[in-house]
Amino acid sequence: MYGLPDHTDLSFIKDKALLQVCIGFNEVILNFDGNISITAQTDIAHTLNGEITAVYKASIPTAPMLVRFLHESVTRVSIQAPGTLVLQFSNNEGLAI
Repeated sequence: MYGLPDHTDLSFIKDKALLQVCIGFNEVILNFDGNISITAQTDIAHTLNGEITAVYKASIPTAPMLVRFLHESVTRVSIQAPGTLVLQFSNNEGLAI
């Protein structure tokens, strides 16, 4: 199984604003200020106040959900077992990738 190691330092993403969401057939690319990009080719979960509200198994259906994050800043970044990237945003919503 793929995933991020628990000790990975992702603090450089904190306070970065999401500027662009790119949707492909098999991937989602999140472009942040500071020339930071995250490419996801896996499930993406939406969270609200820390609770999962939806899990997307394909990239295209994520589009309406992801555009709500445009111009929101990352307030917290963490890695949860088994290597899932969790981003909390300034709108109290989050993503688990």
